[in-house]
Amino acid sequence: MKISCQSAMSGELLLDLELEPSNSLLLVREQLVQKTHIKEPFSLILEGQPLRGRESLEANGLKAGSVVEVIQQGIPGWTCICHGDEVGRETSGDFLIWDVPFKEVAALSAQATRVRIQERGKPEMAVESLPDSYPIQDLRRGVPIGYGRALMREEVDQTWTSPEGAMPDLVPDKLWHTSSHWHRKHHDKLERKIYHCCDNGGGIHWDRKICGWTVGGGSDLELYIDVA
Repeated sequence: MKISCQSAMSGELLLDLELEPSNSLLLVREQLVQKTHIKEPFSLILEGQPLRGRESLEANGLKAGSVVEVIQQGIPGWTCICHGDEVGRETSGDFLIWDVPFKEVAALSAQATRVRIQERGKPEMAVESLPDSYPIQDLRRGVPIGYGRALMREEVDQTWTSPEGAMPDLVPDKLWHTSSHWHRKHHDKLERKIYHCCDNGGGIHWDRKICGWTVGGGSDLELYIDVA
């Protein structure tokens, strides 16, 4: 069956797809990223209702001739390189999903100077690193942000800041940590772990098993770098 994808803002046709009713909705997202200028994060809308998950096109109500509207989200001038999907369940529901191939992260980070951690759809819930500080350097090295170091509460503002309009308490509350955990298995691999506030239960915990502003998880975070 043929379905069309168009920009919700301009009505521009982005892509026509010939698919089977049994194909997963994930295939539509993959084709949009591969064949158009659309990149994560974005939302899919059918007749005013959001399309989420990995079920079949048929199960999501799509049929021949359906028009899917695409809403590009994100931040101008920044690229989202990974995100969590436990809460929104827009795709797989995983805690850590790479939006660019992981093997390309180091090279892409070499073109950037800052990182931004933000809650999906909530730009007021965000923190940014200062230019050319260790967070972007860690991404270039392929290790979790802060790997091998402790970041004491009083030191946080030497590396991190609250972007304009963001809640000020996120810095330092959500970022300080000790170094007690770095010896653990896989704690040196960025592909598996983004940030770990060891000994700070009120700080960011984000890896393949949890994603959130606290040790309890429960938030879909996004990791951006300042390159378009």
